[in-house]
Amino acid sequence: MPIYETVTSEKLTVVLDIGTAYTKFGFTGEFAPRNIIKSEVLFVHYEISMMLIDTSHLVSLASLAVDTAMVVNIGYKRGYSYTCLLWFAHYTGLAKALPLGAETIHNNLRAILSSNNTGIQNLPESVMEDIKIRGTENIIIAGKFERAFELLYEEDNDHLCLSTMILDAIMKVDVDLKQKLAENLVLIGGTAMAPGFKAKLKEELEKQLKFDRYNKLNIKNSLSISPCKENYAAWLGAHTERTIGITCVMQSPFHSPQ
Repeated sequence: MPIYETVTSEKLTVVLDIGTAYTKFGFTGEFAPRNIIKSEVLFVHYEISMMLIDTSHLVSLASLAVDTAMVVNIGYKRGYSYTCLLWFAHYTGLAKALPLGAETIHNNLRAILSSNNTGIQNLPESVMEDIKIRGTENIIIAGKFERAFELLYEEDNDHLCLSTMILDAIMKVDVDLKQKLAENLVLIGGTAMAPGFKAKLKEELEKQLKFDRYNKLNIKNSLSISPCKENYAAWLGAHTERTIGITCVMQSPFHSPQ
């Protein structure tokens, strides 16, 4: 598909989802990004006519057709929770963040491999992302290997972990919104694609709701299923943006003579 402007009146709009580890790119009107590449800083300048910058947690709701949701973004560096109310002043963000992401899991995997005397050290990120070693050899680590994700649910001295971060955000909204947010937990980010991640998160949320700190919420939680893989859910929502000509930043004011 040519990247230049076609004979039709519709112009191609490039959608970029720049993450800490990976960048997704493609065009509006498509149902998946053209490619997913490593995020690297390159000293290359691109000439564009207009640009629209939007938030990943907000655009991710576009593909779900919901106006109120708790978006949990679990990326490479951190885990975030956002309270998105699209009908009130575009959105109201009650954001929380913890240093719990893929990088934390990778470090935990390295620690497990080292503590079990496997002889493997300094594994590259490409291997850690796959959770298991590629090839024909298997590594048996006494039943601890599958517990690498438990680190996300271990509370620190302030009783903060992934599950408490979500419930703390729900507690700060009005009473009439608590149940609606709990029923619309939207997971985005590549870390959420791990096998069994959703079931484990739901189990931890139900366990936390039994404690005195959260039992007054009186809510039942459920996870909204995204129509695509979590790692490009934000990209899929952004590709539906059709008002770029109205809300974008134009190039011409920056190049016009003063």
